[in-house]
Amino acid sequence: MTRDTRMLFISTYPPQHCGIATFTQHLIDALPRNGSPRDVRVAAIVSEDEHPEFDDRVVHQIDNSRPTAYFEAAEFANTSNIDVVCLQHEFGLFSGESGRDVVSFLKACHKPVVTTLHTILPEPSDVQQEVLQAVGRHSRRVVAMANVGIDLLAQRYGLSRSKMVFIPHGVPQVVPADREAVRRRLGLQDHRVILTFGLLGRGKGIEYMVDALPEIRRRHPNVLYLVLGRTHPNVLRGEGEAYRDELSRRAADLGVTENLRFINRFITDDELVPYLQACDVYVTPYLGRDQITSGTLSYAMAAGCAVVSTPYLYAEELLADGRGRLAAFRNGASLAAEVNAVLGDAVLQSRLMGHAYTYARSMSWRNAGKRYQELFATVAQTRALAARKPRAGSKAEPWAAPRVNGPADRPTVQGT
Repeated sequence: MTRDTRMLFISTYPPQHCGIATFTQHLIDALPRNGSPRDVRVAAIVSEDEHPEFDDRVVHQIDNSRPTAYFEAAEFANTSNIDVVCLQHEFGLFSGESGRDVVSFLKACHKPVVTTLHTILPEPSDVQQEVLQAVGRHSRRVVAMANVGIDLLAQRYGLSRSKMVFIPHGVPQVVPADREAVRRRLGLQDHRVILTFGLLGRGKGIEYMVDALPEIRRRHPNVLYLVLGRTHPNVLRGEGEAYRDELSRRAADLGVTENLRFINRFITDDELVPYLQACDVYVTPYLGRDQITSGTLSYAMAAGCAVVSTPYLYAEELLADGRGRLAAFRNGASLAAEVNAVLGDAVLQSRLMGHAYTYARSMSWRNAGKRYQELFATVAQTRALAARKPRAGSKAEPWAAPRVNGPADRPTVQGT
């Protein structure tokens, strides 16, 4: 039996409250492995004011406040015994304008890199286009989580299709449950439940669902809109709970305070599933068309939710062919009409639920992990980038303990 491919993931990582951190943890857990669990490790991206208590998978920390952090991470990868680096890319994850400092890592890293793209903008700024093109050039493979992303990478960014791989966002395997029984356990009995979950921020468009509530309540007086999840840590640092407070005031002005409920805490997968099973309609009212992936939408479909969404790119792809309903951007009346159509038609609701659940079954984390593992093994075998020798004087070393930079090592904070 051959050993497993040794992996180093570059990403945020729990206990950081970040969708990409959670994605990385789930993906690592889903990788089929025959050898030691130490074959998969993480270089975690942190900020100066963060001091997470990581588990022992984290063997290196990339401090975004350190100008040399990305060169140090490349040196760590080069001198360790890893076979492949898996980079989780999102423009706001790395330091520098549009996260451009990650390119320094890619240029200095001699190990082959597989990059998963969490954002592919149809209309990028000049810097964003430059960064993503550089990421593509220096990666052996680039993973997109939507087919439309493959076309964008080829047509807008000029990346070679031979580098691109489509692997859907992973989802849990959810067993259907009796909705009314789950509602009773959650204290939601006697309500028609609309749900949105995820880290809260202004781009989620929840204000337009609040605008939709008066018309929905007129047709369905017992409606309850649950907004599940804490405010995004970056938003908290910048403006505290200002957005949540604005939503509460908006609901009060519209007279629908009793129809809106916040659950303001980070929700684990185990806690999330019952809420998905309890809802009548799951809504993603996001503001812009550019969004190329959404873990929350994927999870809702895996739970067999009837979905109403604005038509961002990922939603258009996943909800095609009768798997969901699309409403106009920034339009409370349109959201109300689509939600009311589902709440008022049990046959339609059941059909949407069945189509969504069937479609999402192939997106399980188990399937995603298998496909990533096959990709990593293929890239490791070619070793085109890893064929370069490390710099003179360096030697391959086994996994090291996490590196923690002391105060004397910490320079002036750089902008992110």
